Amino acid sequence: MNNPKISVLMPVYNAENFLKEAIDSILNQTFKDFEFLIINDGSTDKSKEIILSYNDPRIRYFENKSNLGVARTLNKGLRIAKGKYIARMDADDISYIQRLKLEYDEIIKNQMVAVIASYYDVISEKGKYLYTVKDASSVEEIYYALQFRNCLGHPTVIFNKEIVLNEFHGYKSCEAEDYELWLRVSKKYKILKVKNILHQLRISDISRMSQSKEKIIKNAMKITQNNLQSLIGKPINIDIVSILSDLNPLSYSPIKIKQTLSILEEINTKILEHCPSFLDKSIIEKCSENKINWVKFCHLTATFFSSRLGQIFKALYKLLR
Repeated sequence: MNNPKISVLMPVYNAENFLKEAIDSILNQTFKDFEFLIINDGSTDKSKEIILSYNDPRIRYFENKSNLGVARTLNKGLRIAKGKYIARMDADDISYIQRLKLEYDEIIKNQMVAVIASYYDVISEKGKYLYTVKDASSVEEIYYALQFRNCLGHPTVIFNKEIVLNEFHGYKSCEAEDYELWLRVSKKYKILKVKNILHQLRISDISRMSQSKEKIIKNAMKITQNNLQSLIGKPINIDIVSILSDLNPLSYSPIKIKQTLSILEEINTKILEHCPSFLDKSIIEKCSENKINWVKFCHLTATFFSSRLGQIFKALYKLLR
């Protein structure tokens, strides 16, 4: 295909157990105008054999001479992709048949939209449904959430190749490379979600998240902390990311939570000040109020209630969020 509308980009590393399902789910898409870039990142199992068993002209197969890792492999894929838009895919996941169509229809509506993601189901290694992730979806909610955490499922996204490659120079070689990229892109372009469940993300022993979970989480927290420090223009001496991600309001002392509240109010002020012009600041302000209210809630519970109520407050927060 000379000029496909979409290049589906899938790195593969030792995914023989799930690879056929992943490939079939892309080849069976209702949207047909795509190429399927499959890059074998030094697999030592039967992944190559499985890929080469397909005789579909949309598949373009490449091999890395050695294992380069996800970020470098993705950047290689971006350079050789022919499509204007890149759809990410993981070798152990499954995309529902309308994924490409619905995401493509959405991303071509507005040139200020650089990235589209979707809701997704999480499945077990054996394909059993576990839960559905319906996270922040509007441009404003995603922008705000990204200041503190990654709210996009990487293998659900489609993005504008020219913007990501030429303006932002692709992925940086680090764990949580997707989060780092979305955070940069969100400060200049819109990111939003199709409000449909379009993907199955598999949790397995061979998945990257399972094998490198601690490294990914640690680097994601570092990215967040650095971003927040950059926003307010000074070091943050407490681990605000850990505090905000801990749902037990009694885990920290009232003094520490007061410090967090003070810093968070400063951060939220700066987020509003630096909002891109295309965002609705009233929605961002509502997001920030919710975050502040949660910290105030933690402060109150830590001050006035006994520790045995911690689990109750944790359950209440899950229900209210």
